[in-house]
Amino acid sequence: METSSTTSSSRRVLTRLVLPVAGSIVVLCLVVDKLFFSQVIMKSTTAGSYKTWRLFHETHAEEIPVFGSSRASGSFVSEAIDPRCFNYGIEKTMIDLTSIFLAEELKKDKSTPIIIDWDYEIFRNDKGNIAHFIPSIDQPPIAGYIGKDERWFHHYPAVRFFNVYDDYVKSYIGERSGSSRISNGGFFVTFSPKPEQFARMVATRRKSVFTWTDDVAKQSAWEKLLTSTSRPIVLVIAPYHPSYYEGFRNMEGAAAYLAKLDALPNVTVLDYGRMPLPDDHFQNTTHVNYAGAEVFSQELGKTLKELLPAGN
Repeated sequence: METSSTTSSSRRVLTRLVLPVAGSIVVLCLVVDKLFFSQVIMKSTTAGSYKTWRLFHETHAEEIPVFGSSRASGSFVSEAIDPRCFNYGIEKTMIDLTSIFLAEELKKDKSTPIIIDWDYEIFRNDKGNIAHFIPSIDQPPIAGYIGKDERWFHHYPAVRFFNVYDDYVKSYIGERSGSSRISNGGFFVTFSPKPEQFARMVATRRKSVFTWTDDVAKQSAWEKLLTSTSRPIVLVIAPYHPSYYEGFRNMEGAAAYLAKLDALPNVTVLDYGRMPLPDDHFQNTTHVNYAGAEVFSQELGKTLKELLPAGN
């Protein structure tokens, strides 16, 4: 039969050994979490996680933000457009996230122009990779955007990156692999597919169909947000391969909506979608490679200098 002295002794052992070990493990996990955040996530400047955190936690008075999807990330070369540009392009960014980013940018006391890459499929529903947003989940708009994909552990250091550590590591390594070009948040693929490989991409694209459909509710909210500021907003259509347009249905509707946006007092639409580029300037039918991005960005930079007032 266990005596009270034995029970007391067991408790002392628990206090002296188990609790300190458990405490040490917790402290170690917190240290690892902090180091991983500061040395991996915050050092991966082309990753969506860094870009989201930067937008919501920092203000750069002279910065010209570039918002959009992977087409933005891989098309807008800051040095060729304006050295003040920072590329916030994140893969699969659609109208919901673009609106959140724009609304956050408009809270800042700034007068610089805002560049938004316009994707014809921007009204599609696609949230992308949740790993982009976990470090900024303390921000209500981001928590709201994640919605049902949010988990309790996303709010706690040491476990918040559970299941997505590899996403951050891949971004970190990808920036340092030497197989791409980096420019103020932009990530540019330097290769072009072999002619026969690209021909297959084109053939596949020609079989696909995209139909422009108006989304009245989202379009109305978007227009209201655009006109809520006096800051110049430039909507830019980056180059597509010509085969993209072959399966495009209701181009008239898309063009009419862009004309409506272009008529807003602080908005300018610049269409480089059909910019003539050789096939070796593309990585696929909807994304240019670095060679294509340079040509496009140089032309965009020239246009913006002529378009925007001095000082912007």
